[in-house]
Amino acid sequence: MGSQKEGDVLVNIGNDGVGRIKFIGEIRYDSSAKGFLEFVNTKLSDINVTEIVIDAHACDYIDSANIGILAQIAIMQENKGAEKTKIFYSEHSKVYGDIDNMNINSLFDVIFCSGGKCTNYNWCDNNDYEKLPKHELTQAELAEIMHDTHETLYSMNEKNKEKFESVMEYLKRSRRQKG
Repeated sequence: MGSQKEGDVLVNIGNDGVGRIKFIGEIRYDSSAKGFLEFVNTKLSDINVTEIVIDAHACDYIDSANIGILAQIAIMQENKGAEKTKIFYSEHSKVYGDIDNMNINSLFDVIFCSGGKCTNYNWCDNNDYEKLPKHELTQAELAEIMHDTHETLYSMNEKNKEKFESVMEYLKRSRRQKG
């Protein structure tokens, strides 16, 4: 198994009401989930954020906790009555399959781009991104984030209920012990 590359979550909310998220490298719960959730719950949840665009071109790996956050974003936008969240993948994306395996790609307007750039979308040229901070997590925070993000995935459909049943049991026990 190769060495772990730390990744970054870059974000921007423009005056145009578009929330932009860029994933770079390996996106893992232990370095990104807390800051990503805080951004989603405080900034993207704003009713004035009418569109969300996720750029997964440079993402090499995304774990299930962060995939759960993506599902939360798509559901949040749907509940706002906003446009379906767009997610851009490179033509031969590694993470498309990981996200598809969690049965959530249907929540998004999925767009594949060849040549590493989607020329029809001007958001690609916006370089005014902020890197989300990486937070140290307490055991209780970690247990809560893991439970909540996996519960979102678990609740999506029957396939995910089967897939995450034992994970949810473990996370519930773990949360009780740490909480």
